[in-house]
Amino acid sequence: MELEVGKMYRIKRKKAEERFHEKKVQNMEYLSAIGKGDNKMLLFRHAKGYKEAFLARLVGKEIIIEEMKR
Repeated sequence: MELEVGKMYRIKRKKAEERFHEKKVQNMEYLSAIGKGDNKMLLFRHAKGYKEAFLARLVGKEIIIEEMKR
């Protein structure tokens, strides 16, 4: 999937503990990608304003990124 800057995506964490349910599925805005290859980081912003990054190699394994329907 090709991510678009400024678009909202639903991020699901496969390994989130049940007690941290609010961290299991979150809606975030895609900001950019940093790096290349296996070490590429995908940068997202939460609705509350703080930022978070995920390794691109974990997409589909530990995290799932879904496009949000408008």
